[in-house]
Amino acid sequence: MDEIISCEVIESRRARISRIRISREGALSVVVPAGFRKERVLALLEAKKEWICRNLARTRACTPPDIAMMASSRPDVVNLEAFGETWEVFYDSGGHSRNGLMENEESHRLVLAGAGECSDPGDLLRKWLVKRSRLFLEPKLDRFSASHAMPYKRICVRLQRTRWGSCSARGNISLNAKLAFLPESLVDYVLFHELCHTIHMNHSRSFWDLMERKLPGSLALKKALRKAESRVPAWVEPGRKGLPNSPCRTTLTIYLRSI
Repeated sequence: MDEIISCEVIESRRARISRIRISREGALSVVVPAGFRKERVLALLEAKKEWICRNLARTRACTPPDIAMMASSRPDVVNLEAFGETWEVFYDSGGHSRNGLMENEESHRLVLAGAGECSDPGDLLRKWLVKRSRLFLEPKLDRFSASHAMPYKRICVRLQRTRWGSCSARGNISLNAKLAFLPESLVDYVLFHELCHTIHMNHSRSFWDLMERKLPGSLALKKALRKAESRVPAWVEPGRKGLPNSPCRTTLTIYLRSI
């Protein structure tokens, strides 16, 4: 029996190859380079049909639909692996306080006031995530910068869709708040990567040689980082239209025969 599912096609100017993704909640998407034709997307999905069916079934078996829906927008726990923190999230819909997020540092509890069962608390959690991430990422970047003699100008921490980090020609470093969900070793890799760009604004042999000297084993970490996106919870994606530099997104309806 054929199954009708939706596949989100994300057109990214930074993508060089096409990649098929299945989220923890069982959502199927394909990231394609700019100008990638729809016919080629369909051909790619057809060629990978067995892999898609097998992994969709595996994901759905581990994550029931009702739990996936709740986890996508209303998490009960936020695990910031990079910082060694686990936060409990509570939703206060009683109307006893104004809408907002209250943070208890001592007990690692977050209370979202005015968050009813039908509301989406994602915006409040995302703003908190950015602030929390900067508290840890900026001091770590400063330590690496000072101890390895690689100064930078400014730091910006925000949520980005495709990049873990970037460094401008002026030495301004931007870091993705999603780094909070990665192992600390991968966070260190991203920080060193951007600091090395203050010396080499390219990915030349000299850049990678510098990376290896500053962070031995960087090649293995580089490979591991390619699979790290799956560690980021679904609620972290802003999902808002009109964001600057956001990729072009379309949706295809496809038919997959179960195997």
